[in-house]
Amino acid sequence: MSRCCGGATERSTGSSPAPILPRDPAVARCARRLVTWQPIRWGLESLVTDTALNAGELVTNAIRHGAGPIAPRLIKHQPLSCEVSEAGRTCPRLRHTRSTDEDGRGILLVSQLSRRWGRRRITGGKVVRAEQELPHPAEGESDTGFPPDPAGAAWPNDAESRGEELT
Repeated sequence: MSRCCGGATERSTGSSPAPILPRDPAVARCARRLVTWQPIRWGLESLVTDTALNAGELVTNAIRHGAGPIAPRLIKHQPLSCEVSEAGRTCPRLRHTRSTDEDGRGILLVSQLSRRWGRRRITGGKVVRAEQELPHPAEGESDTGFPPDPAGAAWPNDAESRGEELT
């Protein structure tokens, strides 16, 4: 493991490092920085801002309502997925806030920036995921992303599935 971004460490998983973030409110900014370089590396500059916002909101939600260390990651297939795993059992839900509320808009923002979002339980916790549509490759170019995530097959294709429990 190596140190990065304050109290975060990186754990190798396959060919790319997976950061492990402590439960500290300051790491939301760290998560946004950690996910900024990868879309650029993949040639997805147009997705950097929304990806960073999604990561920051999902990590903030995990800090406030989750448990244990937090692990954000990006998966490039069709679509680009931003996942945040942690040990909590409480699943996020879309809230209807009033204009005077000072919080409660994180998942609303994620739902607006993503084509779909949801969560699934895993051994020892849950994963919350936001998906963004990849730009279409220019004529003559190929998509050189990773193969599809096997868990991605469990995501339904209908619009009503936003935020539903994923199995």
